[in-house]
Amino acid sequence: MYALVTGSEGLIGKALVQRLRQEGHTVDGMDKKTGEDINHTLTNRTINYDVVFHLAAETSIRYCIADTQQNKEHNIDATIKTLEFAREHAQLFVYFSSSRVLSKERNPYTAAKTLGEELCKAYHECYGLPYLIIRPSTVYGPGEHSDRIIPQFIRRAIRQEPLHIFGDEHKRLDITHIDDFLNALMLVLDKGEMNDDYNISSGIGVLVQDIATEIIQQTKSKSTIVYDDPEIAQPQIVMVDNNKILALGYEARHDLKTGIKSLL
Repeated sequence: MYALVTGSEGLIGKALVQRLRQEGHTVDGMDKKTGEDINHTLTNRTINYDVVFHLAAETSIRYCIADTQQNKEHNIDATIKTLEFAREHAQLFVYFSSSRVLSKERNPYTAAKTLGEELCKAYHECYGLPYLIIRPSTVYGPGEHSDRIIPQFIRRAIRQEPLHIFGDEHKRLDITHIDDFLNALMLVLDKGEMNDDYNISSGIGVLVQDIATEIIQQTKSKSTIVYDDPEIAQPQIVMVDNNKILALGYEARHDLKTGIKSLL
């Protein structure tokens, strides 16, 4: 397989490139961090691929709410540009959406991701481009340095700083270790139905305060847990239906304790 991975320097993108290469596939990566911006780089590229994995996106809901122009550029314009490339130069388009599109809360990020899903269906119906829609749910793993909740909690715990939960003691997230995520993705690529969507998650809503407590215990930190007002238009309870990937033979190998341990 010859694959193109956009967003190849992100947590999922970097791990996906490594996994595909380990399995003997040829992979090209593209990421704005390496100076390859989709809206400029794809225009003159004429290479043909078996699969285009489109991960490049602005994933911070907070940032997308604050800067709608950047949300449009990175989460809408770049998706259209990549789809345009794929319909001429790829046999399959794999779009990485988000589990947040399943929540009732609406914001510019979820709107852009929902549009991306609809564009996949439109390009299939109008141009015959096969697609898969993948909806990750709070993926975490070793080496991540973003402001996402788990790496942020770890950094703050190591510095003995308070861990802030935007919500109350009932807030839950459906977290997915990167190794489990990749195993599920490979199952979808191998056994899944084309032109369909797949939620990849543990299928369990974990209390955010339990995540914070586990991190404090494993880092032997004296950090405290602080509850703040919920962030605008962000869900407080995330529990994702993962029955489709379970039917393909998926089984998560990391619980909260082993998952956090793998990061330290």
